[in-house]
Amino acid sequence: MDSKDSSMTKAHNYASALKTINIALPVNLVDELLGLIDQFVKSKNIRRNEKGDYSIYDFLAYVCKKINPSIPWKRFGKQNPAVLTKCSFCQFPGERQSRTPVCSKFHLIVIAYLMPGEYGDRLRKASANLICEVLEQYPIAKLESILALDTVPGDKPGYPYSDIDLHQFTGYASLDYTRKVIRKDYIKGADYIKLQGRYYLTAEATAITCRVARPENGSTIPDEVWYYPVTREKAQQQQQNSKINRRRSQQDDSNQLSLF
Repeated sequence: MDSKDSSMTKAHNYASALKTINIALPVNLVDELLGLIDQFVKSKNIRRNEKGDYSIYDFLAYVCKKINPSIPWKRFGKQNPAVLTKCSFCQFPGERQSRTPVCSKFHLIVIAYLMPGEYGDRLRKASANLICEVLEQYPIAKLESILALDTVPGDKPGYPYSDIDLHQFTGYASLDYTRKVIRKDYIKGADYIKLQGRYYLTAEATAITCRVARPENGSTIPDEVWYYPVTREKAQQQQQNSKINRRRSQQDDSNQLSLF
């Protein structure tokens, strides 16, 4: 497999990974971006110090094709003084080596964005295309991708039940108080996520809450929630939390309905 085939395979792998969160990028765009970055990340001509910072002079000479890179670098520094604060100096091994400006990969890309020339033009164009591709898909992908976290193939999303679902399952307590309980009793990012003002819970968190909340008569809890298998440790922790919340709720305004 030649380098071009290998590059395209890598681009396909990246594109496939992004598709799993409902963001599909054109393979050619991914390949272009990877190729541009690899020009200095994998180049044997770009020296790096012990911290992993890259030689800016080497980057300008071998990637941006600048003759006598110290001259365009001085000009660049006068035009973009803020970038210089992110750079340091390093004296690489060898005879007659002078101090050379170095910076991280991130700031090297920032420099490339601002530097005139073919490399900068390609990077700016590819980056603009990337932004457009992602933002066009973002409104649809946002909800679906987050709700799909920790999804087992063929199973439900990792956070299948909303705060409104939980409110309906318990049958009493205001929606605001239900959200308050979610925030206090569970771990954000593990047991629930918040998206556009709504809360979404894992099946386990939903099942445990329904079991300890003493639902009002007439409330209907789906069998898939009521009989959802939960870990003993998680159930015990939630029972302890429910006792704390019960005491807390008794101190609330008498008009405030309690979940526990």
